[in-house]
Amino acid sequence: DASAAEAVLADMEAAAVAPNVVTLNSLLHIYAARKDERGARGVLRRMEATGVAPNVQSFNTLVKACRDASAAEAVMADMEAAGVSPDVVTLNALMDKYAARQDERGARG
Repeated sequence: DASAAEAVLADMEAAAVAPNVVTLNSLLHIYAARKDERGARGVLRRMEATGVAPNVQSFNTLVKACRDASAAEAVMADMEAAGVSPDVVTLNALMDKYAARQDERGARG
């Protein structure tokens, strides 16, 4: 439940316990499981605003939250801009998005 996780995060911050990449990736996963791209992007913005560097797992989870291939491509561009290299999980998730729209050309690159 995203609202419960957000409440735990707020409690952490109130207790002066800074969330780390693992904590925020857990929250990202909750939003991705719901296909809530907006919520997941909000977590990524929070990471950047608090100085927590997103890692490959962060971006992989965000790709999975995307509803379509074009949104996933935008995440890939953000990933590149952040200096994070995609891995096999990233590329498989992107291919899944192409397959969902039956875009053989996009899947081939």
